[in-house]
Amino acid sequence: MDAVTIILFIGIGLFTFIALTLWSIKRYEVAVFFVGLSPWLSALFIPPNSDDLVEATLGSYLRIGILLWMGVVGIIQYTRFRLSHSEKVPLHFVLFGLFILFALVSIIYSIDPFYTFIRSSAFLALFGFLIGLHGWLHEDQRLEGVLHTLFLLVSFFILINSLSLVIFSNRVWWGDGNGRFQGLWSHPNTLGSVCMVSYPVLQWEYSRGSFGKKFMVIVLFVALACFHLFTGSRASIAATFLGMCVWCLIQKKRRNLILAMGLIGIVVFSIVQLKPSSFHREEGTGLIDLTGRPEFWHGSLILMREKPLLGYGYGVEGKIWEDPRFFGNKETLWSGSAKTSLHNGYLSTVIGVGIIIFILWCLILFLPLWRTMRLPFNDFKAFAITLLVMGMIMNFFEGVITEGRSFVAILFWIAWVFAGRLTHSPRIGKNEIKSA
Repeated sequence: MDAVTIILFIGIGLFTFIALTLWSIKRYEVAVFFVGLSPWLSALFIPPNSDDLVEATLGSYLRIGILLWMGVVGIIQYTRFRLSHSEKVPLHFVLFGLFILFALVSIIYSIDPFYTFIRSSAFLALFGFLIGLHGWLHEDQRLEGVLHTLFLLVSFFILINSLSLVIFSNRVWWGDGNGRFQGLWSHPNTLGSVCMVSYPVLQWEYSRGSFGKKFMVIVLFVALACFHLFTGSRASIAATFLGMCVWCLIQKKRRNLILAMGLIGIVVFSIVQLKPSSFHREEGTGLIDLTGRPEFWHGSLILMREKPLLGYGYGVEGKIWEDPRFFGNKETLWSGSAKTSLHNGYLSTVIGVGIIIFILWCLILFLPLWRTMRLPFNDFKAFAITLLVMGMIMNFFEGVITEGRSFVAILFWIAWVFAGRLTHSPRIGKNEIKSA
């Protein structure tokens, strides 16, 4: 290309970037859409059936870039909000900021300074996006606008994974034909987690829709449930069942709770009796086997006791397995790389920053949830609590409450902001119509 063409492309790109930035500031739902889309863009570039040690791809840079971009947009959004409102920064955001500060400080002594820097910086960017979202959500209509945006994202993911069965049939199945569906994500468990957090979005949209929209949501719900079963992701299915019960309990509708428990019983009975291939693991293991996780957890606890106060640096994850006591040539999860997971988000945090900051972390997670549970019923409360409970349960088996590395993390933190906004501004949701 000649110089004129290059300048033209740069000009178009710069104009598009500025236009999208201004649009995101004016309509923050656009920022929500981009941030929600970013984990999928990252997963899309990961080669099929790759292990946890896959190198960073273009998708990784896209995800981090979008997060940094929308983090700056969020700071601008919150600054605009503070100029027109005298509202103080909520306590849970102050504590969140302190946690991120400690995560950044841990770069000094981290056993993997590079990943600690990348992940703590990404958390700082996510913080900017979230505090901007908090400033934006000071009206009922804006909470509804964000939820409609999440519904568009969920609908897109269901549609694109449906099409992938035909267009990318050689990519969407995990392993050597054992029947686990991963769609256009990086792993069946990842898609299972996406399905898990999508149900509350569909439930909320169903309660708001006309007859035609309700029918469409039912179709999406059935497709999502089929995908979820095909993934064979047992932890996310169990967390979904509990989330359904929580939703019904918050609504105080016993009939719906009984129906939900009956449906859960039928599904569990069918899985036990039919034993679909997607739920098969190593030979000799059962449906409730944890497939090696107790070994990871036991090793993590040994190392945590050896360095309990400061930890090993935020986000180092499996880097702790560089210790020769745990190294295994034939098992990539013990290979000593920060790219591998400890399969427990709480252990990952306490290993990274130590026990004292871990207590702060737990307070950050539970404070908005506890306060929201004491509020009068509305659908926003049901959505926020259900997603928070699902995320906290799933975090025992996979590290899903992260700095935006997954769609689960994005929706969890959005629900966290919802819960904080409902408690910080009690008038929000007061005039909201209860679902039928």
